[in-house]
Amino acid sequence: MKLILKQVKILIFLITFFLLTSVSHSFVHIDYFFDATANFFTGGGPYGGLDEYKNHAKKKALAFSKINEGEQSNWDPGHDFAWGYSGNNNTMDEARKNALKYCNESKLDSDVCFIFAENGRVVYEDEFIKQLKEEYYDLSNKNVNSDYIGYTHTTSEGIHFNIPQKKFYEIIENNGRTGFILKYHKENKTHTIDVKLPKNSPPIISDYRSKYGVLGGGRGGPGSAAWLHRSIDFYVKPGEPLLAAADGEVVMLNKYVRAECFGRVLTIKHSPSLYSTYAHIGEIMVKIGDKVKRGQIISESGNVLRAECGGGLEHLDFGISNMGPLSCESCEMLEGQVIGNSQSVQNPHLFWSGGKGKPECFIPGKEYRKNKLTLPVTCVD
Repeated sequence: MKLILKQVKILIFLITFFLLTSVSHSFVHIDYFFDATANFFTGGGPYGGLDEYKNHAKKKALAFSKINEGEQSNWDPGHDFAWGYSGNNNTMDEARKNALKYCNESKLDSDVCFIFAENGRVVYEDEFIKQLKEEYYDLSNKNVNSDYIGYTHTTSEGIHFNIPQKKFYEIIENNGRTGFILKYHKENKTHTIDVKLPKNSPPIISDYRSKYGVLGGGRGGPGSAAWLHRSIDFYVKPGEPLLAAADGEVVMLNKYVRAECFGRVLTIKHSPSLYSTYAHIGEIMVKIGDKVKRGQIISESGNVLRAECGGGLEHLDFGISNMGPLSCESCEMLEGQVIGNSQSVQNPHLFWSGGKGKPECFIPGKEYRKNKLTLPVTCVD
């Protein structure tokens, strides 16, 4: 009898352990999958099927197509797959049939359709899904100084997907919120200058000439075809005060959010060959022609811009050029007008008040070298 009780206790322990571990690292409920792939959705693209399913009360059954098993065993996230879903008034058997029917009507001839989710629960798993959920949960505990950060998954063109905003915030919080440079995908040095941020500075989340955006997605094409970042992105919450990096004159600004890619923007002339541009900003406190002093609040940081332009995350885009902005009337696409040609762009790390690669927080009353820049963001007290 004692042996039987002992065996029962062991069995209960094993079942409990299995349930706990499987729940904590599982996409069984589709909401977790939606969060993991939140930045995969594109209107009109293949991920529109997921978006439709998410926005229509999680219909009874969701089907997708995938490349035929004989050619490729895994569901390719970059594949132009078809999809179909059922109404909530169907029985489960009818729901599966309808979802597969609609999927089969639009799939490629070389594809096969399969049931992905039922009643809001993921019922399909392959190597892609397994790897995605492992990376999704692992993102919560990353050390920015040593760990690989980002999704390894890419589109069929080799461009990395963005990580979820929720996971980005966890990474920032777990690494103390200040004083570090976030590098995705173990990216090597993007320029030749060693940079050391003050411990109380807001973090840099996409450095000068980085191939990756603020959530780890690729800029432009894969590898050498990537568009290299022409400025520095600081993570700042919406409404945070932004500071003039040195004395100067406001020579350009746009207060209209309709300039979709840069959003609100302003440019300060510090010298005939030194201009600083603040993009993705919020409310602007100055006007063209104003003389500003180092450390003066010139605007607030802005809200989230669409993923194609602002990376899908609130931040300050801070850039330096050695030529003034071109004339800009409607300012629909601002980057060209503000920065000018690519030869005018400069590495901001060359111009810090503490020396190359040594940015300093602005401290009222402290003396700084003329035409050298202090941080344009507010440091934490």
